Amino acid sequence: MEPLAAQPQRNTWGDVRFSAEELADILQSAKPPQQRMYPTKQQRAVIEYGPDPLLVVAGAGSGKTRTMTDRVIWLTANGFVRPEEILGVTFTRKAAGELAARVNAAIENLASHESLGLTLDRHDPGQASVSTYHSYANALVADYGLRIGVEPDSEMIGEARSFQIIAEIVANWEADVSELDFTESSLISAVKKLAAEANEHLVKPHEIKEHVIEILESGQRLDTGAKRPKYATEIFNSLRVKMTMADIVARYAQVKKDHNLMDYGDLVYYAQLIASTIPEAAASEREKYKVVLLDEFQDTSHAQMMLFSSLFGPQSSQGAGHCVTAVGDPNQSIYGFRGASAGQLGLFPEYFPAVRRADDDRVDTRAPADILPLSVAWRNRERILRGANAIIGQLDGEPTTGRPVPVQELSAGVTGEPGRVVINWFKDSEDEARTLADTVADCLGITDPGSNQPHHTEKSAAILCRRKADFLPLVEALEARGVPYEILGMTGLVEVPAVVEVLSLARVVAAPQENEALVRILSNARWRIGTADLWALNRYARGLVRHGRDAQPPSELRSDDPEQIWNAEKLAEALVSEDAEEVSLIEALYKLPPIEEAAHHGFTEEGLQRLHRVADLLVSLQELRSLDLPEFFRMIARRSGIEAEVLAHPGTELSEALQHLEALYDVVDEFSQGLNDSLTSDLSGFLAWIETAEAEEKGLALSAVQPRPGAVQLLTVHSSKGLEWDAVFVPGLSAGKFPSEKPERWTSTSSGALPWGLRHDIPDEYQWPFDQAETLKEWSAGAGNTTFSTKDQDRVTYHRLSENVKIRNGFEEKRLAYVAFTRPKHLLWLSGSHWVGTKKKAVEQSEFLTIFQGLDGVETGHWVDSTDPEVVGDKNPRAEKILVSTWPVDPLDGASIYQINATDFYDGVYWIDDRAGKPLVRHYPRRQAVTQAAQWVTDARETSVTDIEDHELAQRVQWAQPDEDMTQSSEVHLPSHLSASAFISLVDDPHTVAKSLKRPMPRRPIKAARTGTLVHQWIEEHFASQRSGITGMLDFEDPVEDADQVWDEQTGVTTLRENFLNTRWAQRSPAFIEAGVETTVGSVTIRGRIDAVFRNGGDHPDQEFDPTAQWELVDWKTGMVPSTPDDLEHKGLQLALYRLAWSRLHDIPLANISGRFVYLAHGEERTPVNLADAEQLEALLAQALEATEPHGAD
Repeated sequence: MEPLAAQPQRNTWGDVRFSAEELADILQSAKPPQQRMYPTKQQRAVIEYGPDPLLVVAGAGSGKTRTMTDRVIWLTANGFVRPEEILGVTFTRKAAGELAARVNAAIENLASHESLGLTLDRHDPGQASVSTYHSYANALVADYGLRIGVEPDSEMIGEARSFQIIAEIVANWEADVSELDFTESSLISAVKKLAAEANEHLVKPHEIKEHVIEILESGQRLDTGAKRPKYATEIFNSLRVKMTMADIVARYAQVKKDHNLMDYGDLVYYAQLIASTIPEAAASEREKYKVVLLDEFQDTSHAQMMLFSSLFGPQSSQGAGHCVTAVGDPNQSIYGFRGASAGQLGLFPEYFPAVRRADDDRVDTRAPADILPLSVAWRNRERILRGANAIIGQLDGEPTTGRPVPVQELSAGVTGEPGRVVINWFKDSEDEARTLADTVADCLGITDPGSNQPHHTEKSAAILCRRKADFLPLVEALEARGVPYEILGMTGLVEVPAVVEVLSLARVVAAPQENEALVRILSNARWRIGTADLWALNRYARGLVRHGRDAQPPSELRSDDPEQIWNAEKLAEALVSEDAEEVSLIEALYKLPPIEEAAHHGFTEEGLQRLHRVADLLVSLQELRSLDLPEFFRMIARRSGIEAEVLAHPGTELSEALQHLEALYDVVDEFSQGLNDSLTSDLSGFLAWIETAEAEEKGLALSAVQPRPGAVQLLTVHSSKGLEWDAVFVPGLSAGKFPSEKPERWTSTSSGALPWGLRHDIPDEYQWPFDQAETLKEWSAGAGNTTFSTKDQDRVTYHRLSENVKIRNGFEEKRLAYVAFTRPKHLLWLSGSHWVGTKKKAVEQSEFLTIFQGLDGVETGHWVDSTDPEVVGDKNPRAEKILVSTWPVDPLDGASIYQINATDFYDGVYWIDDRAGKPLVRHYPRRQAVTQAAQWVTDARETSVTDIEDHELAQRVQWAQPDEDMTQSSEVHLPSHLSASAFISLVDDPHTVAKSLKRPMPRRPIKAARTGTLVHQWIEEHFASQRSGITGMLDFEDPVEDADQVWDEQTGVTTLRENFLNTRWAQRSPAFIEAGVETTVGSVTIRGRIDAVFRNGGDHPDQEFDPTAQWELVDWKTGMVPSTPDDLEHKGLQLALYRLAWSRLHDIPLANISGRFVYLAHGEERTPVNLADAEQLEALLAQALEATEPHGAD
């Protein structure tokens, strides 16, 4: 790109009627002047900027969304553009929905002020279009794809389908891929990554191969035949592997083309191709959208940069640079593994220069786009920002591909208390976790963890970890302290116990050698096959192998010989057999001896009976293999009793109980969609994909769960971006842990990364100058070898790739730390430890702790002197210790965990005896709780349950009581929360609900419930696709299948869908959909989700929840219309609860909130007249609870 001239005079919009400050006054006229909010000087500069391209560097918490909204209002009010001429683009659909809601609500508010004399229609002022980057690309490809060879019926594929295609290619590859020293799943993952990065950087597979060949040949020319450095051989092999990967990527692209398929990487690639090669497309988009807002620009890829530059960049002599405003923060660019780069912001001024027409109307003048800051932070307090600024300062001098982007230090926009930053350094990670748990408990006000009452607090807190693997010791400490917690962003669907059991059964059905999965099934809570019988089954299976599958009784084994049964070496052999490929426990299960021969074959009679029942179950599942995969997995859950088990869990509602199983079924369904005979579509293929997804960091996402009130949230730093809490705890700040020192080199054999020489976001300082090497040793040194001598090192004058990777990774880690440290409002608590885990070598404190140590106002909490051996010792106290657990696992308590000396652990087995001491403390031992509950039922039925202080124990007593004793209980022990429907049921029929709460019974999901779920999902996606930017909970990574492909006409869903489209609501744009709410009625927390929330008018469009606006809460119903006014008023309790929650959550007067039901089966609306207020709802609850008492049952 040619160098740009100095900045000439900026272009202007013309006559300005209203300044940003005047508009703020007008739109907040209902407020007293002292309560009005005005834009800062920095914000005004952005809001009132001219039509030239502009880059806004918005620091964390600096109010970028409000500023973008105010810019839209300023442009619209002054008549420079109409709302429909504005395009906003961001990353996730959730963010797009929030931006669209705020922008379009502000436009409606602006139009309602007739005194401004605007040309906007008060009732239909128009709407700005807000979309995700991928959705915008999809629309472009849909309109113009045929002109570049993309068929209109091309299908978008997700992760599962992509895996299937590549797996099929690898399985049938003409070369022997086993020579690549890869597992098949690792190779598939690497190929997927290479294909994605190639698309993100607009690189074709043959270009990858040509580039790698060039590097390989440069090394081969230096290979004189003398003694070749070992590392050079490794690099040669790695480059050859990369060439093979490039060939597989090429085949993958061809298969997609042949079958009219495309993935998300293809989508952006095709959109960019359209933008750069079809002039009419670019002209049409520029004509349609006069103003473009690009949010989170630091997270865009090179392909996305080129897409929008081709559409809205300078068009030679055809006109000035388009009005494009990009907003981003280079310090929050933490998604490099997805193709994002902090250098993107520095490239913006070059790719979107300001263009001015010369006086002679023939020559353009170009200059880099202006850069304006937003550096006033409205989230964090002063001392927290001081630390964040210190981290930012460490990023000075980072090499970049574009212009250095000036980043100003953050200043606090909130006055008053300065906030707290507390740093800690512990002797070991156990002390660290224990103190963290104590501090969190104090922060949340948890003084009595064993209280009978659920804990409530208005404070929010989070623990941020560098890796998911760091959660476990913290969870153990929180449990021991009795602190409620929830894990967010943990993509661990395959770790949910019920899902694990279903997958284990599927693995056993699919493969006869899945001994590990079978052992898990046999030792689970249902079957509880003991160690002796498992060992007998193993011996029996070996007998089948030795005697030609005709088992003979192993005479050396008898069940009454404890010395042999409990021999550690033989037990280890039974569980981890060396010849597992030959010995199939599953095959032995199908050929079990009769019950009467149990002792003869070393089994206990009870154990053999259970094994026969397991075999019967597996045979019945084998007979179902012909079913479609989704139905097959549902049948596994039902026939095995897993579904009934999760439904029977006390205190859990139906939707909550099944949510993770339903998520698994959705994953199976996604895998099955669109399969054809040429692709791997069987059970084995699905399980292979699951294995790969489980191994990857992203994994399979858990279904969304309702947040627990008063709970601290655990999540990774990557998952925390965009979120905020009152208090944030960041443990693990030890050198090598955070910052992490394990970056990936693209020259590693197992890496699927695109060669850095082909990436557009890697500056020259980081490249491998392979063509400058004079010897093979120097050449291999450049690729990352660190084993050459000092003399050789002196001759290598350029950075080695391994060093470059470390340097670049260091900057990435600092950005990650900056994101973590800017999440809290009031308290930032940091910690690390001298001894980490069981590592024998002590570690130094993280450089981040060192930075904070030198700052004013930072408090020192617990701090040990690492230099004093009397304090920290010369050995890690846990280095010689390991954790072991009992097996088989207690189905109630789980495994009992012991900390023992490593020298006592041998051959995978440790015998629990007096040396082990007591197991590690668990705050809520379930076995003890159930045993105590049974004792209460047996010996003390006359005692009131309310006399029991432990909340969990009291619930278990109620669960265990016989039916005839139900009415003797003096009080219903409510769970910590109820849904709105459960509240109404309690008011309707207190006795039945009380009985259900005391002893929940599993209920099979009914067809009507499934229909309602499908309808709600479809309506949610309707608003997501038909109304710009209004979105559901899915992010752009999640493929959304066409609902018509999965709905059965017989469910009546099609009719319900058509009826919805004929309502007035289908044409409106909700402010929120599936809005989660929570409030307290009496002593009970009520939770729910409002189907749709519509906003009308209001004096404060800049406020997301304007208290002066009118809010309509709408609930879609698929059942019958209430037959009487009383019935309608009673059903209106649901809306009353939602109204109360919406009012309390967002400080909106009840009078400004209305609610209505839309009955889709009949196409009718019903509006309850008198919605209950808080006092009336509490009275209804008290009346229901009183009815459950003994005198109320008479």
